[in-house]
Amino acid sequence: MFAQSGGGFRSGRWLLTVEGLLTAVGCWLADYSKSHMFNDRWPPHAKFHNAQTILLGTLLGLLTVFYAWRKRGLGPDNLMAATLIASLYWITQATAGLLPNTGLMDPEFIGTTRLPFGLTGPQPFLDAAMLAVIAVAYVLERRWMAKNPAS
Repeated sequence: MFAQSGGGFRSGRWLLTVEGLLTAVGCWLADYSKSHMFNDRWPPHAKFHNAQTILLGTLLGLLTVFYAWRKRGLGPDNLMAATLIASLYWITQATAGLLPNTGLMDPEFIGTTRLPFGLTGPQPFLDAAMLAVIAVAYVLERRWMAKNPAS
């Protein structure tokens, strides 16, 4: 399971798997909470979009795992699909602040956690870390594929 016959440990595949599972579970931990879904200040329509984001993150994470382990099709195509799917949640979160009237945190939660660079939320650090993991996973898996073309 951890290795392909004759090919050794596939760290890129496993990094994508961990990233996918963290995305699928992490959005529930972060957003199905008092700061989001159970925030009395949020109107129902905002909570609707929060639920949409939670479910989208769950599906993107699970699709990442599916394509990372998919046996059918071409390995490089499956890797590209897993990589792109894995990055979508984090890219959209990283760029959401470009739209008007958005913020990293609601006012009542700003200052509850100390963050560097004057940031009011942890999202930029998480986005950068997860996108870096995805990029490293892609490079490692492509190297594995180059060394094991028959697998």
